[in-house]
Order: sequence, then structure tokens, then C-alpha cells
Amino acid sequence: MPESINISASRGAAILGLSKYRTPVEVWLEIMEQHKPGFCESNGFVKPERQYNAAMQYGHAFEDAIVGLYESETGLVVHDREIFYQHVDYIYITTHIDGYAGRNDTLDALHTGFSDNRLYEAKTANIRAWRESWGEPGTDEIPADYMVQVLHQMICTGYEEADIAVLILPENQDWLAENARDMSQIDPGSIARALADLGFFKIYTVKKNERLQSRMIEAYREFWETNILGENPPEPQKYDDIRRIVPAPSGTILANETLEALCGEYSQTNAALKAATDRKSELKKMIVNGMRKLSADAHEEPESVGKWRLLNSRGRQIASYSGDRFNVSKGA
Repeated sequence: MPESINISASRGAAILGLSKYRTPVEVWLEIMEQHKPGFCESNGFVKPERQYNAAMQYGHAFEDAIVGLYESETGLVVHDREIFYQHVDYIYITTHIDGYAGRNDTLDALHTGFSDNRLYEAKTANIRAWRESWGEPGTDEIPADYMVQVLHQMICTGYEEADIAVLILPENQDWLAENARDMSQIDPGSIARALADLGFFKIYTVKKNERLQSRMIEAYREFWETNILGENPPEPQKYDDIRRIVPAPSGTILANETLEALCGEYSQTNAALKAATDRKSELKKMIVNGMRKLSADAHEEPESVGKWRLLNSRGRQIASYSGDRFNVSKGA
């Protein structure tokens, strides 16, 4: 079976409805098009285009650097990077691993208590996402889609434990891609070491969970047999899913009570949203204009170079404005 026609670890989270980037419908369309080239066009479906976004770009750029940080931190050595595995019974369940970490006899003196022979997975996360979605280092408190990914990898490989090494970036990857230097002009290794020295490198550990893994396999089997082999689309999760599988609707439909109520609620929500949007725009103008009027008394600080910082009476920043970027702090 070609590697692309499968349920991979990255697709697993989407099939379970836990991916930030893809829905079950998008994965279904991808697999069906790979399984039967021309499937989307012949059925009037809109094939999803894979995006190489900034998060992926930064993740790939720092892969080798994160390996180096992990090996230095644990005394383990990462082997067999990008090896392909498939489940022994369900050959459509597959994975590529970032590697596995094991002991190296020459590094015994550096070993720091990490047990060996575990899967290794590298991630990058901006600091806001890390604070919101990751827990205490050393635990398994990681984002749900990453949890599915490593449990999926264990299903295919037989490993019972995985380390997730995460390098935390100071800004959102999209902002970095637009404002920082081109990735081809920087040294990821030097940047990674500097961030690690500042405490922005963490390691999390996930152990196998047979109950969850059994439920994952059952969900995969249902998806494969019902949606792939049966050629039936999964239940849409987003409005765009419906647009993909029904691109050219035609016909008059008599609404039932549920749809009538939903249409009424939509109309009310739309009106409330417009009012909130108008008020938000007015508040933004009032805040920035108020900062302008007070700016004559502003005092220069390293943190305020190139922007206005608005502090409350307790000295806490509650807003900032740099000409092209306006922000109000959460909880202000």
C-alpha cells in the first residue's frame, strides 16, 4: 500500500476531530483523491490544498537543533529518524517517527535518569500557545492533537513511552515569518541554544494508554470501512466542509421547526455581532487617540522603543500601539 493512502499519525487527530489544522472531511477527501485520482472532480467535490504554514516552516527548520538540545539534556541518542511503520493487523494505520531515543554506551556518564528506548518527537510552539496548551514539563500535559499523534506512533511501533521535546519561540510563527529574517539566513542551532539557556526548551513524557489506543483504533477502523471503503463523507465539522462536499447546491427546501429556529437565532446573532464589531472599532479609536493625547508626558524605556505602552495605576501594561499593531492585554 502506498504510504500516502493511509491513516497517518498527523491524520489521526483530524479523524478524531482534535486537529487545529484539518477536519475529518478534509482528510477523507485527501485519502479518496490519492486512492482514486480524479475522485473529487468526478463527484463535484473541492479537493483541499495542503498549506505549508509558518508553524510547519519553523518546525522543520529547528528539527536538528532540537535533537541536539534533547540529546544534551537527557544523555540519550536519537536514532532512526523518519522511519516508516505500519500496524501489523490494520495496515492502513501508519506513521513516520521523528526517531527513537536510546542509550549509547559512550554516554553512560551523562545519563540523567531518563529511561531509554522511547519514541522521540520534536515540536516548536510560540510562547502564548505553550502557556495556554502545555502543562508542567516532565508530565503528559500536552495538546490533545499531539497526544493522539504519539499514542498513534506507539500503536504502530510497539513502544510504550515517548518524549516530546518542545522549543518555545518568543513570538507567533506567523509574525516571525513576516517580520524576522529569512530562515535561510539564520542559524537554528545558535537560536535554539540561546532559547534553551533562557529556559525555553522543555521535555514532556507520554506513556501508552491502552484504553485510549483501543478507542483510537476502533475510530480509525470505522472511518476506513465506512468513509474510505464505503466512499461516504464524514459528518461535516465546519461550514467549509459543507462547501467542499456540496459546491453547487440546487433546489427549494421546506424548513422544519429546527431549521426555522436556527435561522432566527442566526439573524439575532448576526445583529449582535455587528453591534459588537462596531463598538470594538470605536473603542480602539478612543484608546489610541487617548494615548496620543497623553503621549507628550510619555517617558522612554527599553520596552517602549518604537511603540506606546499604556500602564494602569499598578504599573501593569494594559495596551500597546506601534503604528501597525494594536493590542489590549487579556484581563485589562
